[in-house]
Amino acid sequence: MDLTKTELLRYDRQMLLDPIGAHGQQRLKTSKVLIAGMGGLGCPAALYLASAGVGHLTLVDYDRVEMSNLHRQILFTDSDISSPKVLTAAKRLRRINPHIHVDTAELRIDAATASGLISNFDVVLDATDDPLARYALNDACVATGIPVVYGSVYGFEGRVAVFGSDGGGCLRCLWPEPPQEDLRCDCSQAGTLGAITGIIGSYQALETIKVLTQANHLKNRLLIIDALGAISRTMSFSRNPSCDACSAQNLSERAASRLPTLEIAPEILATLLDSATPPILVDVRETIESQAPAALAIRHLPLSQLTRWSADLDKTTRIITVCDSGVKSRWAARALQELGFDAKSLNGGLDSPLAISLHLKK
Repeated sequence: MDLTKTELLRYDRQMLLDPIGAHGQQRLKTSKVLIAGMGGLGCPAALYLASAGVGHLTLVDYDRVEMSNLHRQILFTDSDISSPKVLTAAKRLRRINPHIHVDTAELRIDAATASGLISNFDVVLDATDDPLARYALNDACVATGIPVVYGSVYGFEGRVAVFGSDGGGCLRCLWPEPPQEDLRCDCSQAGTLGAITGIIGSYQALETIKVLTQANHLKNRLLIIDALGAISRTMSFSRNPSCDACSAQNLSERAASRLPTLEIAPEILATLLDSATPPILVDVRETIESQAPAALAIRHLPLSQLTRWSADLDKTTRIITVCDSGVKSRWAARALQELGFDAKSLNGGLDSPLAISLHLKK
């Protein structure tokens, strides 16, 4: 994908750097990054990835902006209080860089949702503050071979690592299990400073760019920053051959137990729509973004209400979930499969060139 004259001018300074250059910038433009968590880490990370020209960002968070967020979550202002974080952040990022695509998923990350969420991404940036969400993301990414750029903050200490890159170790290789519930402590209890989350979130953006441009990054290394003492150190680790997530045996067991494939190609869907028993098409976009293609008879069930209204769907008929990019529809298809439906997601979404050429979207 060629860079436009405007993009060449916008990214001129970073393209002077090796190993970015024009080829690295093109890789950034065609890359897809999932940012899990739009808090103190996710906001600066998203800001710098958008500014750097990462072509497709998907923001995931289920929370709304609160007054106590504003000292560190730099994409939000007072006027955003009570608004969904992902929608507010997406609007800001689109204004910061109109040359990129920003998608959103307003949902909670857990073991049930993680695997359906991460498909087709080049990197997952873990900016969550929930240990169970972190481990769910790690396990799903290990199973699909997607690297995770990890970041965390506790008090004045921050940590950054890249897990699962080119056969490197994963989160469970360092810490096999999440901390016990009575030992978990978030920023509402431990406290946090906006500048610290800004440093770590910026480091996560940096490591993501280095992974995408194939530069030297924090594979099998954990960067630890003591901001109060102005000290940083790097701890090396390696892949654990008996790791519960990334050992060869466990990867094989995960692959054997995986749910049926989640996606259907646009050309196959076009054929099915002309058959005697066409599938039910379910548009899972929210009301404000939904625009049903004129060529299709389509049922609208927003992702946020899908589970509530899924009982109205026919389990004897194949269901194809659709959205603009295919992110929300993949999660919806996975959720419906787990409820016993024959469901798949339209690969690439309605905005894909092939879907448009087949008149799946006007």
